[in-house]
Amino acid sequence: MFFYRYMLFSFILRKMKNLLINLLFFAVFLYFSSFIFIMMKEGIRFAFEYRDPKNVAIYIYKYLKWCYYNSDSLTYSVFFKAGVSLVIPFWAYLKISKINWNEFFRCMFEYICSMFKKNSYGGENLEFRDKTDIDFRQADYREEMYRIKRNAMMEIEKSINKMTVEILCMKNKKEDCDNVIDKS
Repeated sequence: MFFYRYMLFSFILRKMKNLLINLLFFAVFLYFSSFIFIMMKEGIRFAFEYRDPKNVAIYIYKYLKWCYYNSDSLTYSVFFKAGVSLVIPFWAYLKISKINWNEFFRCMFEYICSMFKKNSYGGENLEFRDKTDIDFRQADYREEMYRIKRNAMMEIEKSINKMTVEILCMKNKKEDCDNVIDKS
């Protein structure tokens, strides 16, 4: 019986944690979208005067109340500003959520540590150690470029041949067009 109570308690705590985190994300989203709306409506200086979340909430509440009672005098610019102020924080959230934070902090830590090392620019840290390695990489690069050009030329020739066959078949109105281009 104790195990079931423990599982139920764990489940409730997990759901409460998820609910609180979602409420926190929603509150932050509303704050930033309201801040951006104030910035678009009144200007940047006025928005930073209202940067306190309580002041932002009061301003938006009063503005929404005014919009409710004066809905016939609203213009498209108000709807555009509201839409943009809702899209920008959502877009920023999507971009921030795609960051690999472990990798980001590891790279930042390595960068900061390398700034404090005295001999961080020694020969062991360089990617190209000698001239032969550089020449090899340049030759590999040239070979790759040649391969890409050759493949592109082959594709262009194939498409030209295909278009030629289509044009000649349309002019002659033949149904069997296989003998137009020799297959060599």
